[in-house]
Amino acid sequence: MRVLVGLLAAVGMALLGWGTLTLGRGDPITAAIEHRTQHRLRQFVVVRKGGCRVDHGVVGVLRIPKIGLQQIVVQGTGKGDLDKGPGHYPATGLPGDGRVIAIAGHRTTWGAPFRHLDALRRGDRLSLCGIPYRITIVYVVGAGDWRILKGHGERLVLTTCHPVYSASHRLVVKAVPATPRRGRA
Repeated sequence: MRVLVGLLAAVGMALLGWGTLTLGRGDPITAAIEHRTQHRLRQFVVVRKGGCRVDHGVVGVLRIPKIGLQQIVVQGTGKGDLDKGPGHYPATGLPGDGRVIAIAGHRTTWGAPFRHLDALRRGDRLSLCGIPYRITIVYVVGAGDWRILKGHGERLVLTTCHPVYSASHRLVVKAVPATPRRGRA
């Protein structure tokens, strides 16, 4: 009986540790798979002057320095696509098209690339395919509010589930092409 109690206590502690790890950083198993997939996709990233072009299901690299994000964006937003990294909504534009560009990403699983989008603020910088953007607004909408993908002119829209561990709403980050910063004299 003592052995059984000890075994159950050990299993309980392991599950508690696993749960704590998952709550703090996201699912480590899917994160490891996504990390390996991102590494494999690097071979398909082609740097082009002036924007992106989808090649082998890869759009390009999304960089958000404030939250330490550097991820390869894949074409598509289905479950299989988002398991590889942030996904580009195929019906939206690409940098340089002058249209809305929309990208979705996981917040708790599969590497949780968009876990810290809520830390972004107006004026923060990011880039997609080497094109710089400046964040104009960060806000929350209902999960079914697709108006976020509409608009005129070039704008980058990042979306993820909100709050963390729920899909009841969407966290939305909108950015516009950044004007080059002027050097100091």
